[in-house]
Amino acid sequence: MTEKPRLVVKSENETGLNTHFLDTKTKEVITRGDLAKRINKGEYPDYHVAKVSGRNIIKSNPDGNKKNNLD
Repeated sequence: MTEKPRLVVKSENETGLNTHFLDTKTKEVITRGDLAKRINKGEYPDYHVAKVSGRNIIKSNPDGNKKNNLD
């Protein structure tokens, strides 16, 4: 049985940038900036933050399973 991803994209802006995420464990909606800080503090070990064009982009750690990637 595949485990449900911890983070799910809740909303994005007009350019497609993910702006809010749902923590499926706590049911909390978290902004991209706050989530990046939490990931960097180690609160979400299955995710990492990539800097793209000066922005923090939330990414799931690669594990070979395309079904659990952030969309």
